[in-house]
Amino acid sequence: MKVSSISNFSYSGCKNSAADYKAAKSVSKSENMHSVNNSSSLLVDKNYNSVLVKSNPAFKASVPSKVLELGKQIPLADRVASLFQVFKHEEIILVSKTLKEAQSALKNSYKSANQLFRRAFFIPDDNVGGTLAFIKHAQGDTELWNVNKDMMFVNKDYLKTNETGYILAGDTIKLNDFIMEIKDAPKANLSLVRHTFSTILDFNKEVKPVIEKQNLKSIMSMAKEETNKPQPVMFKDVGGQEKAIDILKKGILYPLKYPQAYNNTIANHGALMYGPPGTGKTRLALALSNEAGVNFVKLNGLEMESKWVGESEENWRKLFQLAREEQPSIIFIDEFDAVAKARGGQDVYGDKVVNQILTLMSDLEKEGDQVVVIAATNRKDIIDSAILRSGRFTLHIPVELPDEKGLQTILGIHMKNTAIDLDLDIAKLAKELYQKKATGSDVPALLTGAQTNAYERCGIHKKMDEGTFVPEDLDAVKITKEDFDKAVQELFGQQKTRKPIGYTNYNKN
Repeated sequence: MKVSSISNFSYSGCKNSAADYKAAKSVSKSENMHSVNNSSSLLVDKNYNSVLVKSNPAFKASVPSKVLELGKQIPLADRVASLFQVFKHEEIILVSKTLKEAQSALKNSYKSANQLFRRAFFIPDDNVGGTLAFIKHAQGDTELWNVNKDMMFVNKDYLKTNETGYILAGDTIKLNDFIMEIKDAPKANLSLVRHTFSTILDFNKEVKPVIEKQNLKSIMSMAKEETNKPQPVMFKDVGGQEKAIDILKKGILYPLKYPQAYNNTIANHGALMYGPPGTGKTRLALALSNEAGVNFVKLNGLEMESKWVGESEENWRKLFQLAREEQPSIIFIDEFDAVAKARGGQDVYGDKVVNQILTLMSDLEKEGDQVVVIAATNRKDIIDSAILRSGRFTLHIPVELPDEKGLQTILGIHMKNTAIDLDLDIAKLAKELYQKKATGSDVPALLTGAQTNAYERCGIHKKMDEGTFVPEDLDAVKITKEDFDKAVQELFGQQKTRKPIGYTNYNKN
């Protein structure tokens, strides 16, 4: 999963120490903000911080009101300076009117963080007019991180949203009408009264298992042969579905890749692909996730069902929670009609599952999460109407049987690395498959059958039986028209008027 790093700012050629910073400051303040990429955490690319700012119970903590009033009597600059003395790398100091307000600001900025946060210190203050966020650089310098929509200033230099800048004692920070001077230490020792003006949110319990899991994954991937890694399926590898690809690009891919172009629109969080089996719905969803560079979760609708009352709904909640934690992500649900049938029948438990799915889809739109749910079915006619309305599964994408040109494209995709006799007429073969109502999934099956026939004809199977086969024997093997003719007969011979399951229903809807 790809995550953009926070823009860390330093002076050109002196980005490591506060001492160097101060020296450069006397030369030129105009050079204050220069972007560098300094990712220090193994888990940055996992968006771990989304777990902390979105769902962690620690964010519900608060300072008792009586103690809070006592702490507010201490000047804010001194309270912040007191925490500067104790906070470390992978910790954050937050100042805002309420913890909820700080959480909301972080939800808009957490993807830009280049470190995970093990602990957070929260200082409530009514006068900030936004959220102050201070983080510790890996080299020990303190930085101001602008998590607000408004611009912030450090002296005369400015920080845009998600940008950071090093700060030192004597610097002045400004957010709208709020101004505060940075101190290295408070006037008095506040170590014994920090609990009166700050709350500590500890995330170490959540951090440790995630680090262990990621470390194991990194270790296991060390010896993988990159040369043998299969290439991911992309849209160019899906033939005969140009119309569906165009809808997916404009409705989902472009908003995921270029969100700044869709600020004034409501993103699509759900799409329903419907059509006969074997037409490439799963392949389309996988290609979409690879084109977008996001996480992909594939499951069959029945996999979420449980014989125990209430467990099915819980399974759906866990699925969506996982997708949120790993966002941006795409959930692909095959055979959606098995779990999303129209309500009002005798299946009261099935109705509860539909209600749960409706709620979860509405939450995605409400929270603005970068999670897209793509469902596939060959029975659109039996799906609950509330699921199909705008705001849930807004996009309805027909995935039809490929036409003659589409079948020719699919044949070309699957034959590109196969030894084919030059006398084979691909266009004629595509026309024959179209007349037999072939689906996209029939083509690789046909190619496998033709290759098996070629091996038999050339004696490859016999050599394998005798143990005399060597890879060089394949150099003389080419799949001929006769091999394909035999494979076509084997695949379609039992069904002269072959129609895929659901094809009739699909045409009616």
